[in-house]
Amino acid sequence: MTKTSSACKKGSMKAVVNIRMDDRLKKAIEKFAEQQGISFSALVRQTIIEKLQSHGIDWREEHHSTPNLRDLMGPEDIEL
Repeated sequence: MTKTSSACKKGSMKAVVNIRMDDRLKKAIEKFAEQQGISFSALVRQTIIEKLQSHGIDWREEHHSTPNLRDLMGPEDIEL
């Protein structure tokens, strides 16, 4: 995982996002975040940023077209 960018440092965030997930997934994320020495939210944030970057999306740009969510999702992201 990459280090948290300066835009993600304490005090600069303005949005709260609630995500529903299986309890087992949450526990696995908590355990992995603890092993990495970072918070749950930092791990989720880093993972999302990495996913966007892998698709060439710079989330820091103010003006950009919004990609179709299905274009960002890989087979592992689709819940059956």
